[in-house]
Amino acid sequence: MKVNKSQHAHSSRHSARMALRKARRRAAAGFTLIELMIVAVVLAILAAAVIPNIVGKTERARRARAQSDIATYESLLDLYYLDMGRYPDSDEGLRVLYYAPDVDEEMWDGPYMKKPTFTDAWGGEYEYRIGKKGAWQS
Repeated sequence: MKVNKSQHAHSSRHSARMALRKARRRAAAGFTLIELMIVAVVLAILAAAVIPNIVGKTERARRARAQSDIATYESLLDLYYLDMGRYPDSDEGLRVLYYAPDVDEEMWDGPYMKKPTFTDAWGGEYEYRIGKKGAWQS
């Protein structure tokens, strides 16, 4: 049987189309289960390596912010003391650094803070207590 050029061209086009269809079907089939499992394992390993570092840094950052806040409150309380001649009592607390106190308001030269922020890095309220002999404690 003799094959002429047009039959041969038709046959090779047909083969190319068939190969293209097979490739499309394979691509449309998606990922195999083993491929998905490999990706899941790789992601789990990355998460196990990265998450502890992030959590540890977050906690260190919170502690650093709290230390910075306390140092700022110390300075602001000293300014309050210079104006008022006393530290705030436990009832007044840190709020007098932003809001004028009920007593000796004419001596108050505040606000000593740009904005009233009294919460710590964990979302709790800073607690201020006056100690013995008028010394304050945080």
